[in-house]
Amino acid sequence: MFLGAKISYRDIDDKTFNLKPDAHDMADAGYTHCIVANIFGHPARLEWWRKAADTYGFILIEDNAQSPFATIGGRFAGTVGHVGVFSLNVHKHIQCGEGGIIVTDDDKIAAEARNFINHGELACSRIGLNLRMTEVTAAMAHSQINKAINIIYDRQRQASAITMAVRLFDWIEPPFHYEDCSHVFYAWACKVLSEKIGIEREKIVAAIEAEGFPIKCGYPPLHRMQAFKDANISYPLKVAERMHDWEIALVENCTYTFTTTQIHQLGTILQKIEMHRNELR
Repeated sequence: MFLGAKISYRDIDDKTFNLKPDAHDMADAGYTHCIVANIFGHPARLEWWRKAADTYGFILIEDNAQSPFATIGGRFAGTVGHVGVFSLNVHKHIQCGEGGIIVTDDDKIAAEARNFINHGELACSRIGLNLRMTEVTAAMAHSQINKAINIIYDRQRQASAITMAVRLFDWIEPPFHYEDCSHVFYAWACKVLSEKIGIEREKIVAAIEAEGFPIKCGYPPLHRMQAFKDANISYPLKVAERMHDWEIALVENCTYTFTTTQIHQLGTILQKIEMHRNELR
């Protein structure tokens, strides 16, 4: 939108919360570019999107900020599209305070990106911005990359432990992942099924927080944010809105490193909620 591009929003699936593949949409859209986010650490259906890009002639950009080292069909997320974007922001898996990485196997796109981040100085006639990473930041990022696999394994281990802690409660649906994918858990995103316990999600989350375990409701869709409030919504976004308003709850797995005792306490808290369900209602 900053560059004057026309933005078209699409809905998500209710399992992984990624952009939902829709052949009818693609045939009608006439995209020049398409951005697909690999959300919460789980890849979108990237093979489908790349095939659509090749069929309809658009550039596929993967926003892989939350899914470094996630895989789909044996390939790393961020490498299936024409362009992959990785974040090194302070709350990501790999962090150096700020900045990011662009990957591509297209020489023309690589040259355009290098020129753009160097405000086009000497190299080309197109105007760019000064977006160069500093040497000090790059040195920290390089060190983080060397630790990346161990960091990812730790996030996955914690997420598995949290899933085990909630497995006895049918009103908590843990994160889903497809068999051909690995999930790297930027966040442990579950669904709270209020109809099964008869308590609103907000009350459940508030009760968990009151016991000292960090969790929050929802994940605001872009079109609900103030900066994008004037965007044209031409397609219904029912699933994204339902997930944010009623079902999704997040444990920010990249922000906290939980002890075994703290994760066990989560199961105790949920048991306590069940025991006092009538009061919470």
